[in-house]
Amino acid sequence: MNAVGRIKAKVLLSANLRAILEGKPEVITVEIDQPMSIKELLVQIDINPLVVVMALVNGTKRSKDFRIEHDAEITLLGPVAGG
Repeated sequence: MNAVGRIKAKVLLSANLRAILEGKPEVITVEIDQPMSIKELLVQIDINPLVVVMALVNGTKRSKDFRIEHDAEITLLGPVAGG
């Protein structure tokens, strides 16, 4: 947590996830008052947790139940299609 007691989360959306979430920017910066799970953060920023296939917190793969307790950079990846 930073000096004023708020947690800063910088959320980066992958291109394939932005294609699903029309209108969402590539980067969403959020300040939260208390630790919360990635899943709770997704709901707070109006992203359905089911469309997020993988989350990286500061470059490390984490489950959506991982609790954000300190300032973090969170990269979200959506489903990949191909053939």
